[in-house]
Amino acid sequence: MRSLLLVCCLLATSVLSGCSAVESTVIAVPAADEATQVGQPLDVEGLEERVAEICDGCTVEVFDAGGDADTQAELFDRALVDADLR
Repeated sequence: MRSLLLVCCLLATSVLSGCSAVESTVIAVPAADEATQVGQPLDVEGLEERVAEICDGCTVEVFDAGGDADTQAELFDRALVDADLR
């Protein structure tokens, strides 16, 4: 779970660094449940504010599986489909 969060953070960072207003960009963030959060909890509002500051036209979509692995896999697949990556 921690490695998945790290990968998602790295992907979000790369997306933000190459963001442009040509196309709308959606940043998908899988949320960890309280028991498995690394460091501090996800600040969705802070993330949305920061994304709005540095990436015109970008939006943040948070996927919260509530700690269920099957739901998390389904949400991850849905995020890929929504992004036309599958």
